Amino acid sequence: NYNMVELGPRGTGKSHLYQQISPYSHLVSGGKATVAKMFVNMGSGERGLVCKYDVVCFDEVSGISFDQKDGVNIMKKHVKPSASTPQGEIREFPGSIHISNVMVVDPSTGNATRTGRKENDKGKLQRFSKETGKFI
Repeated sequence: NYNMVELGPRGTGKSHLYQQISPYSHLVSGGKATVAKMFVNMGSGERGLVCKYDVVCFDEVSGISFDQKDGVNIMKKHVKPSASTPQGEIREFPGSIHISNVMVVDPSTGNATRTGRKENDKGKLQRFSKETGKFI
């Protein structure tokens, strides 16, 4: 895994550089991105950009807003009445997903799968798909 930090001013050609890194990279520039578009669409089962590409670059991060219209992991907080909110309110905000709750995609089938660990030919523990029995 690689982490990249943008440290240059606007208009210096960084977007062009990110697009030319590799054919396995994708540039998300401005606009809106949904959780379903980035990770996985649970409705259609389609894998998102993070699964499809080795590198996903974000350009103009301040302009990107992650829409939560699809209702994925929206949490609600009930705020009691106070001086700033005399009637109280219900605030909605995106919640986090723990890494242990994200399923691994089996490369041979392209579907999410349960995993286990068993010894490979060299005697080392390696992750395998419980559906197909193949090493991942």
